[in-house]
Order: sequence, then C-alpha cells, then structure tokens
Amino acid sequence: MVRTNRWVLVVGLVVALGFGSATAHAERESIVTFSGGLSAIGPLDAPDGTGGPEHLGLQLRGTMSWEEPPLSYQEPKGYRFAGTVVPEIFAGMVSTGDDRSELVGGGLRFELAFSQRRMGLLEVSARGGCYVAARGGLFTDPARTPFAEGALGEYFLVGDTARLGLELGVMGIYAARDEEEWVIRGALAGPPFEQGRGTYLNVNAALYLGIVL
Repeated sequence: MVRTNRWVLVVGLVVALGFGSATAHAERESIVTFSGGLSAIGPLDAPDGTGGPEHLGLQLRGTMSWEEPPLSYQEPKGYRFAGTVVPEIFAGMVSTGDDRSELVGGGLRFELAFSQRRMGLLEVSARGGCYVAARGGLFTDPARTPFAEGALGEYFLVGDTARLGLELGVMGIYAARDEEEWVIRGALAGPPFEQGRGTYLNVNAALYLGIVL
C-alpha cells in the first residue's frame, strides 16, 4: 500500500507539473493524439527462473499534450531548430488474448522541433520533431500496479493541424513480488501480467495521429 501511494504521489506531481507548464505558456496548443501498436510483455526476473516475452498484444492510447506552435519556415530556404519540454497526460489499455488492462498516467517529453524550407537534393520542405519521453502511471487492476516508461519518438506535421509519428518505448511494470504466494496459490489477478512475479517489461512500438483542438 505504501509503495502504491508513493507512485500515486509521483504521478500526481508529474500531472501537476504538466498543467503548471501549460498554464505558464498560454500560447501553447492543446493536441490530442491517438496511438496503436504492438507490445511484448514478460517478467524481468520470474521466481520460477523463466524469462523473456510471455505475451504479445495490442496497446492503444489517447494522449493530451500542450505544445508550442509549429516552427515557422526559414525564408527563402534553410533550417530552424528549437528545444521544448512538453507535458502530457494519457489513458489507454494493453490487451493480450482475452486479457485487457487499462492504464492512466502522465509525463514529460523533451523535444527538439525542426523546420526545413526547400532543403536537400529535392528541395523538400517539412516540419516535425523528435523527442525523449519520461512517463509514469498506474494500471487499473485491483492492486493499482504502478509503471514507469521511457520512449523515443519522431513525428512530421501534416499542415498546421495534424501530425503523424512513430514511437518506441520500454515500460517497467512493478507488480508485487511474492514467490511463495505465486508458487503455492498461483498467479494473482492482474492481466496482462501476473502479480507475485515481480517486475515486468513491456517493449512496445506504436504509430500515432495527433490533431490540434
């Protein structure tokens, strides 16, 4: 219970920081992103000595973020770059077979935005960004299992109101470890992972579409 309460506090602080940052930058845009991809989940150090991916499944997520307006183009041609910190909150689900578990959380993206005007051999113009994200949250299983996630991503703008991107992430799922409980009574409920087997890793890859509200 104490461990879960600490995670609730951490998530609350991250969300509060996100809202505070968004309030301090009134010119930021509110962006909703919908993502879907594949997950490979397995125990990091299972009591029975096994390891590696045990579940392959689907991960869906909806994210709200507060972001700086897109960079303007360098005229008549050239590059522009700008660094920014983007707060976000999200809700989603991980599904493996007949098991499904919802999750909620928040985090920060450390982002490098770019724009290029008529550059390269084909004189391509484009805008987008790449980022590193740090996130945390809770699953909605009875134990309120906490998780932490790190991710790398890249996106390109489609006009001024939409974006397409790709993200690769690694999530640590901190299920309570109790070897005796797991061996004697079997795994406790907590799909798509099993309580009593300690830390799980969820490696995921997702495509996403974002739109400006």
